[in-house]
Amino acid sequence: MTQNLSMKTLFDLMFQEELQQVFDHISTAFGFRASILDTSFQEITPLRSRPMCNYCQIIQQDLNLRPKCVENDTIQCIKARETRKNHHYICHGGLAEAIFPLFIQDECFGYLLLGQFRIDSVAPQGVMQQAHGQTLERLVDAHQQLPAYNEQKLQSVLELLKITVQYLIEHRIVSVKRDQLVERIVEYIESRQYSELRVQDAADFVHRSVSTVNTALKIVTGKSFKQLSMAIKMEEAAKLLLQNSDATVAEISESLGIEDPFYFSRMFQKIHGVSPRSFVKNQVSP
Repeated sequence: MTQNLSMKTLFDLMFQEELQQVFDHISTAFGFRASILDTSFQEITPLRSRPMCNYCQIIQQDLNLRPKCVENDTIQCIKARETRKNHHYICHGGLAEAIFPLFIQDECFGYLLLGQFRIDSVAPQGVMQQAHGQTLERLVDAHQQLPAYNEQKLQSVLELLKITVQYLIEHRIVSVKRDQLVERIVEYIESRQYSELRVQDAADFVHRSVSTVNTALKIVTGKSFKQLSMAIKMEEAAKLLLQNSDATVAEISESLGIEDPFYFSRMFQKIHGVSPRSFVKNQVSP
């Protein structure tokens, strides 16, 4: 199993329900629109609470300037990726926008784009000159409806978002790495379930401390190493009992590295709810 996170895993880090809810609530609180772009600068998902504002709809649809918006987003994403820093800028429509490049292990896997807020009190002349009549009136009115930020407030909001994004990504990295560690431990147990299992050997195998192994297992599976290894052994025991119905409990126990057949029977009943022989009888009974 690779230690590096795959591109699919990188996307999975962001596209989880609770993360989208966090960005939705932040977006609603501050009045801007947040969306996530992939590495080809395509919008993967607009976060649910803020649809495209009327001002941007007029610019993109009525004035046919969507290609300009896409070009602008692409240029800014490339800049954010190359500098590895978030930054804000004024788009061609006169609105303030911000780009947060999303990095994990030196891999850029997307961008968080924030927009639909203004710093200037009026729309730029270059845009208004392309609108006429009712379209111009709608454009001016839509611009005034947008949330307004001064430079100081904008910097504070963006710093808060920067801290939030970094925390969420780092938290997800910890979770994914912990899950991967548990997968390796489970693989280790399954590959050695016919012998005596010691947590120290598993810790040495994954190059972690015993406490780290038990903590990760407890968080992910709810079991300690001893409990998990016994549960896996008892699952294998159930298979062996059905495959070898003539074998004695002692033989099955010994084959799994458990010398005491009475202890084996107690563990089997604790996990499966019945004794080994009752389990076989229940499975073969018509």
